[in-house]
Amino acid sequence: MLKPERDGKWFRFDDDRVTPVTLKEVMEENYGGVDSPEPTGPMSNLMRQVARHKKFTNAYMLVYIRDASMEEVLAPIGEENIPKHLPQRLLDERAAEEAARKAKEEALLYFNARVISDLDFKAHDGFDLMNPISSAIGKLIKVRRQDTYATFRDVVAESYGITEEPFRIWTLVKRQNDTLRVDIPIPDSDLPLSKNSH
Repeated sequence: MLKPERDGKWFRFDDDRVTPVTLKEVMEENYGGVDSPEPTGPMSNLMRQVARHKKFTNAYMLVYIRDASMEEVLAPIGEENIPKHLPQRLLDERAAEEAARKAKEEALLYFNARVISDLDFKAHDGFDLMNPISSAIGKLIKVRRQDTYATFRDVVAESYGITEEPFRIWTLVKRQNDTLRVDIPIPDSDLPLSKNSH
């Protein structure tokens, strides 16, 4: 808890949250204890722990300012007093928060479908049809959750440069022995595309 200005308010600095506090909170939570011991007999175990905890909320560091130095120590802070790296760090944190917010919103609208072609199967040199852990196999296609299967099929065709020749999309299933097998073809009808049909 800090009072940044001589005649200002007290604030609680709790990680990235800063909230105003009353003088009573400052005195009780910095110096520990309570005015009078609370009876713990009829309390539950949880309430006893809370009551005991209140007695140990002591400040681990107290800062005193000499009256003669008050104006100098609590002088207004100018831009020259702020370390150069802090403004950039703040901008970076805000950019990261904005990116996380956009990613969360996008996850509600889109999902990623991995499409594996017969060429991927032919190029695979190892156990099973392919290595499902490898991110280099196949193509990752961003799909709108509201798109129809026909739209998805068009995107796949464009992605692989398929124009006139017919092609079929099959589902892959993972078996109990951790191997992958082709399951059933998806009908070429205009079905709604669900997350389970990729």
